[in-house]
Amino acid sequence: MTTSSRSTPLLKSTTSLQLTRGTFKRLYRRVVLAAACLGAAAWITTRLGALSADNPRRTPRPSPAPAPATLAAPPANGAHANRKVHFDLLAKLLADDRRCTTCGDKWLRDLSNPKATFRVETQSHPLLDHAATEFTLDDHRGQPWSLQGQLGRGPVVLVFYLGYACSACVHDLFELNADLELFHNLGAEVVAVSADAPSLTRSRYEDYGAFKFPVLSDPAHLVALSYATFRPANGAEPEEVLHGAFVIGRDGQVRWARCGDTPFRNNKTLLYEIARLENKLPPQPTLGDQDEEPETP
Repeated sequence: MTTSSRSTPLLKSTTSLQLTRGTFKRLYRRVVLAAACLGAAAWITTRLGALSADNPRRTPRPSPAPAPATLAAPPANGAHANRKVHFDLLAKLLADDRRCTTCGDKWLRDLSNPKATFRVETQSHPLLDHAATEFTLDDHRGQPWSLQGQLGRGPVVLVFYLGYACSACVHDLFELNADLELFHNLGAEVVAVSADAPSLTRSRYEDYGAFKFPVLSDPAHLVALSYATFRPANGAEPEEVLHGAFVIGRDGQVRWARCGDTPFRNNKTLLYEIARLENKLPPQPTLGDQDEEPETP
């Protein structure tokens, strides 16, 4: 009994000692692991610092600014937003759209359709039903072009635009160019006028392609002034440049006019007015001329 009672405390003491040693070993491993991690982190930080000293950090380059638009800044009145336009692609799209437009006379019959909704009436204008102002201006080659000389060959569609600084204006010229064969079939010529210098027009022709109608230079806006598409500055009021489209008969009279802050982009109306002046609208079939529907047996 005495021996047994003495061995029990000894067993407890031995077990307690084993537990203490196991806990110490686990704690020691954790301390060693933490020290190793701290050492590795310190080494990595030191190496990164050395690399940074050898290769100084470069200041990130700012994102490149958007490429400037091909065209010049828009007019001061802000009538049109300026943007880069691929006019070469536009010309191809318009050519595809107008393909076979002149095949047959359907386009003429469409113009004369009394139910057509495309027609736009003329505006009131000081020159309406009066003689058009005569002028002679240089084209893109520096060659003089005379309104009087052209009227001897047929009517004229006279367009005033704001120059190549206005994308919408140039778009309008491309649409006129796409329909130019229709105007020529009616015996008419299209001519465009702006303040752009001939050298600028030549440069733009090299970039985007040339128009097949005369493009004239009116640098002082004198012709535009006579057609009421330009108003010079007056005191606190700045100068104003307007878009304009005029149909001038071979008799030299202005028969249709339209001016405004945006281009007139309705070629069918212009073609209709020319065809009406030239008496080339086909007659509309009367009720008696229409074929009777066959009776159902």
